[in-house]
Amino acid sequence: MIYRHPDNPVAVPISAIAEIEAAEPGRHYAQLKWDGWRLLCYKEGGVWEFHTKHEGTKRPMPAALTGQLEALGFPDGTGLDAERMGMRSVEHTGGREWLVLFDLHYSGGEWQGNIPYEERLSKLERLVSSRRAGVSAPDIEMVETVGEGFAGLYEKSKGNPLTEGIVLKYRKGLLKGGFSGCRDNGGWLKAKWRQ
Repeated sequence: MIYRHPDNPVAVPISAIAEIEAAEPGRHYAQLKWDGWRLLCYKEGGVWEFHTKHEGTKRPMPAALTGQLEALGFPDGTGLDAERMGMRSVEHTGGREWLVLFDLHYSGGEWQGNIPYEERLSKLERLVSSRRAGVSAPDIEMVETVGEGFAGLYEKSKGNPLTEGIVLKYRKGLLKGGFSGCRDNGGWLKAKWRQ
């Protein structure tokens, strides 16, 4: 797999997201924006590693998280876009460390960025949910995703000290997948209540 920097959402006020939802119902998803560390998780040659968002450098993944990803049966050649939680806001996490998954970059070593987001998300959800039965992986979570009521999700975020707003994603959106750096993706918008 070739490392690709993740896409960045463009910052807008929540009013802009509400206007988009009203004007284009059913065209977007909204997800909680977690306040952790954005990392890509690659499994290559049987080894899981974090790739940092800006530098693209590799870092080892904690054994507990690796074990849970393995328990879920992700195949070699998997690339996940995730938020690593637990190292910030320690007073709220009680020492727990976990991953919130929100996109599938590689599957079986094949780049997924040319597939619409709704298909990538569905494939990732199927991969996780189909392996959940009888598997202990409490520290691997899917991002909360809604297809309507975006302002309500934004208000819900305000009650969770580990989140900072929402991200709006165009369901048919493709990834830009930069090789040399992160790129702003106009199909991804973020509205933050915490600055």
